[in-house]
Amino acid sequence: MTSLEELEERLRALDREEEDLGRQRALTLRAYVQAAGGTNEAVRRLGMDPRTLVRLQRLDELAMVVYRGTGIGYDEDGRPYGELGDEDPSAQQVADSRWWRVAKATRPRIKALVVVTAGTVTRIWQVQPGAPWTEQDGKVAIPLHSPRSTGKPWPATSPNWA
Repeated sequence: MTSLEELEERLRALDREEEDLGRQRALTLRAYVQAAGGTNEAVRRLGMDPRTLVRLQRLDELAMVVYRGTGIGYDEDGRPYGELGDEDPSAQQVADSRWWRVAKATRPRIKALVVVTAGTVTRIWQVQPGAPWTEQDGKVAIPLHSPRSTGKPWPATSPNWA
């Protein structure tokens, strides 16, 4: 007889496989549409409804965008938030990661945190896939990935995480 833990692990594995297949389908359909010269020709050749074709090309991934002013603030525990300057990139990473209201169902889909300061994109952080989200008082700290080479945020130019 199979235990609940084994069944849960199998369900998680199937979820990962399904997510991977959906990603492969989306990327393949995007390439097909491009090779076909556009959506109209791809729809004609595949015999597919245009809305279905467009929906299947979506990767179901999100970027969370946060807007900030230029100042530094401190929470009730004395932790800084906001723009800390270039002095300590790891402190900025911690400040950017905390504390946000994010629905549990949305968390796995968030792949990046985009920080906009005074109307300009200043940082793009990659979210660590599969890492735990620390919860506190109904808010979360987003597990941000720090590049090994520089310890600084991902540049605000088209990162390639695939």
